[in-house]
Amino acid sequence: RGYVPLMERFAARGRRTVAPYLRGYAPSTTRGVTSLDVLTEDLLAWADHLSPTEPIDAIGHDWGSVIVQRACLLRPERFRRVVLMSVPHVLAFVEGVRREPAQLWRSRYMAHFQAGKLADVLVRADRYRYVRDLWARWSPSLRPDEDYLAELFACFDASWPAPLAFYRVAKKRGRWPVSMLGEPDLARDSIGVPTLYLH
Repeated sequence: RGYVPLMERFAARGRRTVAPYLRGYAPSTTRGVTSLDVLTEDLLAWADHLSPTEPIDAIGHDWGSVIVQRACLLRPERFRRVVLMSVPHVLAFVEGVRREPAQLWRSRYMAHFQAGKLADVLVRADRYRYVRDLWARWSPSLRPDEDYLAELFACFDASWPAPLAFYRVAKKRGRWPVSMLGEPDLARDSIGVPTLYLH
């Protein structure tokens, strides 16, 4: 629902827009593998299905940003241009942490989500408060209405604990967070698709 106003603006300009729920988030499946490989395959399959002959424009936020990056590295011809939001190229993220250690503290939620059963207990105990606290830190001037939050929390309730799998599968690959893009040679590559990054 959060992207509906943006989608409406694109539609008013004659653009077709699709905003799917990723695997791991109801109403999409919450079972099975939610690895970056599978999620990237999903994005490329959507692109092939929705626009079999023309490249698409893609907007990726948070994990969506990482998925779009990997898809662009694997099959750049499928994309005309992309927008990455909140999460930059993984190597830029690593360099940012190196230059500004405070970024590591800001990203501590990633470590929380990788903590196995401890995370399940801590976050599940009051995930509504956890999400509200993250929202207040990241976007203090943005006040989502309670109806929107209720919808968001209902999605979490129906999905739990599948969303944590994103972080745990990526960590198992090693060299976190560079491993988020998969193979090390992909992580070192530049994205050849015209790209706008919004933070």
